[in-house]
Amino acid sequence: MSLEETNGYKNGSQFAEEVVGALENAGIDVMQPIALSFFLYLPNKDIAETVATLLRDESYDVDVDKSADDNSAQWLCWCNKTLTPNKETLKETGTLFLNLEKEHNGDFDGWETNPYV
Repeated sequence: MSLEETNGYKNGSQFAEEVVGALENAGIDVMQPIALSFFLYLPNKDIAETVATLLRDESYDVDVDKSADDNSAQWLCWCNKTLTPNKETLKETGTLFLNLEKEHNGDFDGWETNPYV
């Protein structure tokens, strides 16, 4: 699936509903593990590196890089994890990213399925 961008999520439950719905509509079995990517933009490299460490402690593989938008000073934490995308797991995932977004003045910008394994 291509990148599913967001205009913002209210909470982890809303995130889970969106992701599960999109995966099911694409014919993906949400009871089987799948590789997913998540995109969290942060205001500077130091904050991005701090958040990357926190996410690695949660078993995410994370790459930190300057935003591809030439007009942006933001840094991207590109987060990858293989998980079973049921509603409970995705609620926890969404809550984690939304809390990091809020705590670090970031932007949780979307997700996608990923051939990354």
